[in-house]
Amino acid sequence: MIKRVEVNYRGIFQKNLGKKIGSDIVMIASRMGQKAFSNGRYSDSPERNGIPCKYFAFVSPDLAEEELEAECGAKLEIDEANISVVLDDTMCKGVEPWGWHGIRPINERVVKDGCLLVVSKKTPEELLKFIGKKPYNYRIAILDGDASLAGLWVNKDDMTHEHILGGIAAIDPTLISIEAVEAYLMDKTKQKHRVEAARAAFESLRQEAKPPKVTTVTPEDGIVWLHEIPVLPKWFEMQEGAVVPAVKRGFEMGPRGRNRNPGFKRGTTKTLRYITLDVEGDQTFTMQVFVDNFYAEANSGETWTDDTLFTDDTGFIANEPTRTPALTSERIGRDASGYGLLPYGNSPYGGGNNAGIELNTLMPTKFKTMKLRFEGETMGPLKFVAITLHYQAGNVMRFGP
Repeated sequence: MIKRVEVNYRGIFQKNLGKKIGSDIVMIASRMGQKAFSNGRYSDSPERNGIPCKYFAFVSPDLAEEELEAECGAKLEIDEANISVVLDDTMCKGVEPWGWHGIRPINERVVKDGCLLVVSKKTPEELLKFIGKKPYNYRIAILDGDASLAGLWVNKDDMTHEHILGGIAAIDPTLISIEAVEAYLMDKTKQKHRVEAARAAFESLRQEAKPPKVTTVTPEDGIVWLHEIPVLPKWFEMQEGAVVPAVKRGFEMGPRGRNRNPGFKRGTTKTLRYITLDVEGDQTFTMQVFVDNFYAEANSGETWTDDTLFTDDTGFIANEPTRTPALTSERIGRDASGYGLLPYGNSPYGGGNNAGIELNTLMPTKFKTMKLRFEGETMGPLKFVAITLHYQAGNVMRFGP
């Protein structure tokens, strides 16, 4: 018999945490007289910032070490998991670790009567709004806490590691027991507060806990998974040699009489509809929107008429080209007062176009590339908190429909 644990974590930011959990499961299970083996998912290497990754731990009470490694060590991805640990609850919306893998439900590998262990401050009912349905019952357990995000060389010591070990012991004591977890942590760290953190997580997930943190999920719970899972060719279905198929010929007439390549999206034009600003301060400023050719009106510089050369020996001084914004809007920070309240009555009537209201300012224009410019003269405070762009997608032609 083999029991499998998968640890879902965010690449780089939770790499050390995921590896530490997997390796300590092996050490604790070994202390209990079981055979255990752990490894990372090979296809996750090299890891990328925030991309979902997995670490695995395999525990068997009866198989020899060689048999366990032969059974589990060569797997690119496990087929089933008795316990699936989720270190960031946002992954409950679905994970796509690499291209052409598809957005997969977080509970895809959880077996019947298995458990999804999630670090979250949300309730099971809130999380199940994003989790796909399963044709059988399983459990979802919530360890109260936020996602522990650190770095490749940094370990955020916030007890998440100890909480996970205690939570696994509560879910399946035959995998690792809470007594073995406590003994291991005390021998390894000599710090009692780590043992207490594991015990607290264990107690929170027991059946007697109030309110209950472990919920049975039925086939009626969750959502129908909407994302299509790509079907990749088997090894015997692949073509011999390296073949790059051409773009399929189309006959649908596109902009300027050209057929559009459905796989080419980089040059898609966009139509800007609204801009929403949140700006701290009480000063006025000008917001300009430049699109495509930011300097549409070229300016060659200052001309000369007296037949003498300027100091650069070129006959003119090269000035900065004239900027030609597509749109311009006068704005004021959200802390500005109404008319007459600033010194000498120079505050704008009605408070001006105040950024604190966060209204959707209508600024329609079409572009492929865009740049925002903010300018003004002020001696007062001004801080840009948020800039939100609302636009609709267009087509690959600049002036198409």
